[in-house]
Amino acid sequence: MTETTDTAKPTASIELKKYVLRLALAMLVFSVLGFLGLPLLAKWVLVDQLSKTLQRPVAVESVRINPYTLLVQVAGFAIQEKGGGETVAAFDSLQVDAEWSSLWRGGPVISELSLVAPTVRVVRLADGRFNFSDLIDEFAAQPASDAPTPLFSLNNIQISGGKIDFDDQMLGEKHQLSELNIGLPFISSLPQATAVFVEPTFSVSIDGSPLLAQGKSKPFDASMESEVAFELRDVQLGKYIDYLPHGLPIEVVSGALDSDLKLAFQHQEEGRSTLVISGGVALKDLVVKNAAGAPLLSLRRLDVVVGSLDPLNGKFAIDRVSLEEPEIHARVSPQGSIDWVDFLSTKQASSRVPASEDEVLTKTAPLEWSLGEAAITGGALRWRDESHGEPFDARVDGLAARLRNVDSKSSA
Repeated sequence: MTETTDTAKPTASIELKKYVLRLALAMLVFSVLGFLGLPLLAKWVLVDQLSKTLQRPVAVESVRINPYTLLVQVAGFAIQEKGGGETVAAFDSLQVDAEWSSLWRGGPVISELSLVAPTVRVVRLADGRFNFSDLIDEFAAQPASDAPTPLFSLNNIQISGGKIDFDDQMLGEKHQLSELNIGLPFISSLPQATAVFVEPTFSVSIDGSPLLAQGKSKPFDASMESEVAFELRDVQLGKYIDYLPHGLPIEVVSGALDSDLKLAFQHQEEGRSTLVISGGVALKDLVVKNAAGAPLLSLRRLDVVVGSLDPLNGKFAIDRVSLEEPEIHARVSPQGSIDWVDFLSTKQASSRVPASEDEVLTKTAPLEWSLGEAAITGGALRWRDESHGEPFDARVDGLAARLRNVDSKSSA
């Protein structure tokens, strides 16, 4: 009996050592493949396959993968223009921290995603196309898909130090979005996460003017409830007047825009939705000239305080409009035409779009609007009449007006 027991002990010990050796060997192979082999494969796929898909040279400095923590790090990523040359998109580093729970939750679960110093170069060519229009054309040619939203969960999304350069060769202008920072603590399509609020933050400098946006959203909830607050400071309007959909025969010499607005969207029952805009907008030190370079309009400050604007349901409530030191220049040409009348007629004709029969039938609900207060102080009118030979100049100063509590019901 004792001899049998003594013989079994060495046998069990040998078997245990074999299992431990096999486990150690498996972990060694797993570690070598995970730490060394998988990064090489991932780098090859990124460079080779993306280059073929995008039809542009792609470069990756390094890829690091931790097979135990599922941490993936990509450094020195860059995409060049078609045929080589300047870099069209790049980033310093990308870190993706996945979770093992992805295996049983039906989709990838990312606990952290961090993107550092992404840059994008957008070029609008002289013919109006972009340096990536071929990719858009290829994507648009693909058949539409009715597949449901894939399951995923992204957490702690951080984009820092981003930059977008816009080279508009069509208009001969350049613009830059710098200091781009985006934070999304959580966004998910997994059923367990649809009721959790995403609280995004967004900040960027637009040609040197700061923009800050903060809010919350339920993008995958049935209500699609979202709320975003926008804070914009000192945007120089003269840089962007050429990008209006209809060209205007004016020149904005100076003028800065500030805004502090909040947008709230919610999808209600029976297919109805609300998009409510509230907050304030201020226009400062505006000077506008006509196409000939003559003064047309100037003002020191325009403040608009919005109570509630719901364009989807035709409800508009303005709390206050304040206009300080507006100065209007009107000129009658030798032919007898007034420049302001010509300007407004041209603008109205260029923006007029014939309404279809369906649009006419759907616009049956009357608009509801209200204005709490409107005030004009320090106004001036400059009049020049050149229609009778010798020019005649006239001016009116000290114009002021005030209006209170007007709405669509009282004016009906």
